[in-house]
Amino acid sequence: MGYTGVFPQNNGGGFLTEHFPDAYKAVWDFSGQTATSRHIPGVSYTGMTHPGLMGTAPSAQLLAKWNKREGDLIATDPQRVPPLALPPEPDQAILGGVPAEEFGRVAGGGRAHRATA
Repeated sequence: MGYTGVFPQNNGGGFLTEHFPDAYKAVWDFSGQTATSRHIPGVSYTGMTHPGLMGTAPSAQLLAKWNKREGDLIATDPQRVPPLALPPEPDQAILGGVPAEEFGRVAGGGRAHRATA
């Protein structure tokens, strides 16, 4: 058994709060890889597991372009809940391989780091 929760806009909401402003919950029952919900009759979902995420850090130039784009988007409605985008947050950075003395600089600006071999 599992569930899906949609939070109301006044409690942080989700990405599509304009379309789903209220809170909802759907409980899912699993049979093999297929899930059905008594709260959403006639719908079933067959999921395939995913082993995780992999990525490649962008160049410093591309990262700067992304950060500017996201900053400009945030500035269009800075009080929006939920926000349209989030800037890099140093306390949420996962920077494997970045030396401790560079961690603050790299995490603080979301700037690309070139690893040394």
